[in-house]
Amino acid sequence: QEALAAAESAAELATRMTRVGNWSKLQEARMQIALNAARIDRKRAEYARAEAQAELLATLRLSGVHASVRLPDTLPELPAASAMDRVFRQRLETVMAGLPRAERLRTAASATVALTAYRASYEIALRAGEDLKLQDFVVEETTLRYNGMLVSVWDLLSEVRNRAEAAATAADALRDFWTADVDLQHLLLGGVPERFISLGGSGKDAAPAAH
Repeated sequence: QEALAAAESAAELATRMTRVGNWSKLQEARMQIALNAARIDRKRAEYARAEAQAELLATLRLSGVHASVRLPDTLPELPAASAMDRVFRQRLETVMAGLPRAERLRTAASATVALTAYRASYEIALRAGEDLKLQDFVVEETTLRYNGMLVSVWDLLSEVRNRAEAAATAADALRDFWTADVDLQHLLLGGVPERFISLGGSGKDAAPAAH
């Protein structure tokens, strides 16, 4: 939504500048292309949300009973530190002690992947969150410079779009971490995930946690 708002503002400004002769039709066309791309992204996001909502209703066996499930606006923040290693090892040993040999081998292999995904997703989410904070600072500073007539409106709109992209990246990374956390907890309860999270994928492409 932030990216779309920035693209709409840029396209409207480009149209006005073209109308008074300060811009060419070529420059205006480029802004219109960017606006169309933002509108397409918005529609894809709306569809992904509707698809995820339907899948959640089916998982909770609420299909046909409820049209939607109200969820928090944001995911929980990252834990203060990624401190699962020792606890994971201890609990995994307890789980594996009660498994047949064949299942122990499978669980051990899955545990390696699950822990690697957990560590990697934590680091990625941490860095993505730091980048978002830096981008917030850049937008604030650029806004001050724009108010002081030191940078153009195009510079400000560009940084607003960059901030929107950073926010989306941070949200995806946080989602990946909590999905990896669910997979890890599933293993500690004696289960084996059918597949693991694909780090860096979109909401549609990312592998779900095991049911």
